[in-house]
Amino acid sequence: MQPNTEVTHGDTRGELQRLVGRNLRRVRLESSTSQDTFAAQLGYARSYMGDIERGVRNITLKSLEELASRAGIAPMALPVPDDEYGHGSG
Repeated sequence: MQPNTEVTHGDTRGELQRLVGRNLRRVRLESSTSQDTFAAQLGYARSYMGDIERGVRNITLKSLEELASRAGIAPMALPVPDDEYGHGSG
């Protein structure tokens, strides 16, 4: 009998993209900027930014680096869990 080598993801699949979206939204809200304005300032469509913030857009690491650069933040700040910077999860 073969051992079960299937990887199960439970409810964690997509959590990283949701985390990036939450942190990006936090950055935007901390600057009191609307999604439309924030997207325009960074050179993206509002719908694209909305998808990222909601965690439904799966962006590449290269896109994450570009987005962070345009927003003036460290790319590594986006995939960090909320509590590591003392922020809530909302």
